[in-house]
Amino acid sequence: MSKRSPYGYRWSGAAQLRASTTPHDLTVPHDPFDDASITPGREWLASVWEREEVRDALATVNPALCDHITTTLSRQDATPRRVRKTVLSLVAYLLRWQRPTPLATFAGVASLSIGDHPDAVRGTDHRIVARPDSDWLSDVIDRLHGCRALLERLRVVTDNTGHVRGERFVTSGHSADGQTHLAAPEEVSISHSPPVAAALDAARTPVPYAQLRDLLAQRFPKADPARIMAMLDDLIAHRVLLTSLWAPMTRIDALGHVCEELAAANAQDIDEIADVVERLEAIHRQLIRPTPTTLRERTAPVIDQMHTLTGIAPTPLTVDTIVDCQVRLPHHVVRAAEEAADVLTRLSSHPFGAPPWRDYHARFRERYGPGALVPVLDLVSDSGLGLPAGYLGSGRGRTPRPLTDRDTALLALVQRAMAKGSDEIVLTEPLIDELAPEDDVLTVPRVELCGEIHAATLHALAEGDFSLVVTAAPRPTSSMAGRFAHLLPDDDQQRLAASYHSPQPDTLVAQLSFPPRKRRNANIARTTRLLPWAIPLAEHHSTGPDVIPLSDLAVTADARHFHLLRISTGQRVEAHVTHALEPATHTPPLARFLAEITHSRCAAYGPFDFGAAAHLPYLPRVRYNTTILSAARWLLDADNLPRATAPTPEWEESFTRWRRHWRVPDQVALVEHDRRLPLNLSHPVHRRLLRQRLGTHDWVELREAAAPEQMGWLGHPHEALFTLTRPEPITPPPLIPLPVRPVSTQEAHLPGGDVVHAQLYAHPQRFDEIITAYLPELGCLLHARDAWWFHRHCDMTRRDTDQYLAFYLRVPPALSYGQAVETVHTWAQDLRRHRLLSRLALATYQPQTGRYGYGPALQAAEEVFAADSAAAVAQIRAARRSHTAPQPLAAASMVDLVTSFTDHGLQWLSDDMPHTAGPVDQSLRRQALHLAAPDGDRTALYALNSGDEVAAAWQTRAAALADYHKHLASERDPHTVLRSLLHLHHVRALGVSPNQETLTIRTARVVARSHTARTAR
Repeated sequence: MSKRSPYGYRWSGAAQLRASTTPHDLTVPHDPFDDASITPGREWLASVWEREEVRDALATVNPALCDHITTTLSRQDATPRRVRKTVLSLVAYLLRWQRPTPLATFAGVASLSIGDHPDAVRGTDHRIVARPDSDWLSDVIDRLHGCRALLERLRVVTDNTGHVRGERFVTSGHSADGQTHLAAPEEVSISHSPPVAAALDAARTPVPYAQLRDLLAQRFPKADPARIMAMLDDLIAHRVLLTSLWAPMTRIDALGHVCEELAAANAQDIDEIADVVERLEAIHRQLIRPTPTTLRERTAPVIDQMHTLTGIAPTPLTVDTIVDCQVRLPHHVVRAAEEAADVLTRLSSHPFGAPPWRDYHARFRERYGPGALVPVLDLVSDSGLGLPAGYLGSGRGRTPRPLTDRDTALLALVQRAMAKGSDEIVLTEPLIDELAPEDDVLTVPRVELCGEIHAATLHALAEGDFSLVVTAAPRPTSSMAGRFAHLLPDDDQQRLAASYHSPQPDTLVAQLSFPPRKRRNANIARTTRLLPWAIPLAEHHSTGPDVIPLSDLAVTADARHFHLLRISTGQRVEAHVTHALEPATHTPPLARFLAEITHSRCAAYGPFDFGAAAHLPYLPRVRYNTTILSAARWLLDADNLPRATAPTPEWEESFTRWRRHWRVPDQVALVEHDRRLPLNLSHPVHRRLLRQRLGTHDWVELREAAAPEQMGWLGHPHEALFTLTRPEPITPPPLIPLPVRPVSTQEAHLPGGDVVHAQLYAHPQRFDEIITAYLPELGCLLHARDAWWFHRHCDMTRRDTDQYLAFYLRVPPALSYGQAVETVHTWAQDLRRHRLLSRLALATYQPQTGRYGYGPALQAAEEVFAADSAAAVAQIRAARRSHTAPQPLAAASMVDLVTSFTDHGLQWLSDDMPHTAGPVDQSLRRQALHLAAPDGDRTALYALNSGDEVAAAWQTRAAALADYHKHLASERDPHTVLRSLLHLHHVRALGVSPNQETLTIRTARVVARSHTARTAR
């Protein structure tokens, strides 16, 4: 029995079965191709095409191939090449029918229960649910928008993702039309003229088109009414204004929504479109009416009607299947899924979040500071941080992936397995600990795991003789379950919805609702409403009490996490995407951002990642107990085999040698992205399909797949999808003071204002010399002895970048900004002559108001920064002149800082300050105890060379701290800033070193506890 992992994922109670509907008697002949005759191929094609279920299934996904097959069979003069291509195309779809991934009538979903004893009852009475294809419905809506009389009766609303940039109003792009090969542009912009600005402002909430037109006519009386309507029509055409015909993406019955809006507008009375309205209502009635007829009998008349309205979509219906299957799995299968999710999390290649998010978190904290609340649209704008690296529209590209210790260990494991001729890597607890040494990992509270269950019989499954083969571990910011939730019973939907419950208290769990970047993908992205709150993006939305406006969302950060907050209430928000739309190119970047940010610093959950070994030509199976986390995988390069025109025997012989060399089994899956085509490599037709694919690709990926007997317990290809959660909170929630005050973009001081922010690039080992010998001189030259401060800067996410001293100056009244910068320039030239300065840069000063306060509190904080900078200068000088280590003096200074700030400083240091346990160097402890004097005895400090300067600096700092405490107390609990003040002191006095800072603060805590104990005695 394996030990239980510390992450503790447990089944939430929500599960789905995904199963193929393939008939058992559909077989592919051994080789229907005969170079001398096309008769075998034609006969097989005709025999399969006679079957109604085959024609119905193919008609729902590829009507063009249906026509092609019918034409091929009707023509006696069809060429052998045409017959072979047609046969291979049909064979490919029959093999696709063996996949359990839901698609039309090929595969569907069913409820899945868990119990003490397994059971499986399968029938053929599958239920079909049809709805209009999104391309078709979008084109219908576009055509309806062409009716002036209808527009007059509709409501419109401004795209809430839009914002002003320069002289233009910018929104996320929308697909131009229903062509499946067209994705949306990254953005759409229009001139932000006064009439446009007035229209968009008036339509922030839904407003009747006619009312908006009249309002603009009153606002701009000299404007031609025709030009006003033309402007509004253009805004609608560009989807900057959204009409009420567009259904929210949480409304499954989008055609029903259109019919309701048309009825509310009395559109049947408009002669121009009365016939269209009548046909739409008839189509809707037929689609929602349950009938016992076959699929073709039910849909053929509807499709004909739909094509009379628009022919934009070859298949105007999208079809889902509810599989006739009742399955109960034993508890040990669920336990295997729980363990698999645990292990995948422990072995994450990014235990602290993906690199772009780690970088974004560091940049947020550096620019705004922890605790700052930045409105979402301000944060992702060009004047904020923008979007994370690698996002669509981001100004930053992804950095190359470095080789890690994990990569090295995995490469060694793969090489050892190959050297031994082993087909798998067996994970043990010691091996997992070696691959995942981090123990301070944060995990997402909800994940999904999908896998095949391999067992020969139900009895074997009951006895635990099974394997769980992980086929998918979707990103936690998406869901494989939500797409088909509306097909399942209400109890199943409620269990799925409950799995999203946040373990954090007072958190709003919200469903993101947005149109995808390609119209046809709305078939995937349209999911039923599961969550209590909704965040609509770029869609016509209501303003109900369960809707969180985008303008009411802001981002804050602490040391480890980002938090999404509702500005108006201060509540945390967790935004979820309840479908599996691909995030990088098909999901609008703002929707992706909102879905990812809350758990962006948690361990990245997903399929097993081989890291740098991922591109090797062969990867062995990875097993943990009874679970296969990753099936064996081969990359077959087209150059490994003869060219496409080579004779078949030559190609077959070469392929056989390749299989023998790499030990490739008969049963594999041909993988393209997330699509898998089951192949039996012992079958010549399957090999022809593989060769055909290699003819158009440089390489193909093959993964080992199950043999039919391994699915014997159910008798059909299938997957079980489990939803797993962590019941306990991940971290204590941070304190969020109310009322919440967002950061304004105007708070930043650009160069030329009242603050000089100079970045002095130099060798970090020369910083102490510059700080003690040159910076005070600059303060004197600027006539600002007490109005400047500094800190050292090192980008801990990129240690290879240049470090600098950040110098800040509140420009004194006697100087202008130009005069101050001229003085800095002269001083810096002298520094460069002494070969101490590499370069100087003037930068924007962004006050960290979320961390230190606003108004008078911020002014008092800056006085503390100046006093603490002076204290750091004095401490560095004293340590050098006394030939003592600077760290004990810094620890003593921290004790003085805390006790000067609050009367309960020793108690805070001893008991309340977050800390990590660990040893303290005894010499460091003794020196710090000797120098620290919470009781006011400075004898040891005065004994140092220049100790009197340190004592004077501490006294000045104490006065500034007392004043700061008074001002900050009017905003929030002053103790919340103490940890930041200690961090800044360490950065000034000793440098940027998290490990050294931890030890210094630990020493200060020991000093505080010692003094507290001494006082108690």
